[in-house]
Amino acid sequence: MRTFIIIIFIGMLGYACQKESIQRSEYVNLYIPNAFYPNSTCGNYDFKPVIGYNGGSITKWEFTIWNDQQQKVFFTYDFTTGWNGKLLNTGNECKMGAYTYIIKYKDNTYKDFYVEGGVMLRR
Repeated sequence: MRTFIIIIFIGMLGYACQKESIQRSEYVNLYIPNAFYPNSTCGNYDFKPVIGYNGGSITKWEFTIWNDQQQKVFFTYDFTTGWNGKLLNTGNECKMGAYTYIIKYKDNTYKDFYVEGGVMLRR
């Protein structure tokens, strides 16, 4: 496994629109934004990694997000589902602020990968 951290900054009207870190295994690339804006014109309507395949695939996926009070606000086994900024994607809107995520997955070689980071929910 090879791991790289790459920072990409895109500005919009003087405000940070998106910043991504890239966690790379040999066969699967994860592009993970560190901020998203539900119901905005920025383009980040939900928070989920963009997955790039380099001859591989994902065989297992677990994606969890917590708030600053250690309450689980999102969980999925489906790598196509992202967080929309609401409690468990159906409840009340979560407050603007910092959240922690953990992604556990396996690629086509069945190696375990673990990615932890933070995301800012903006409104």
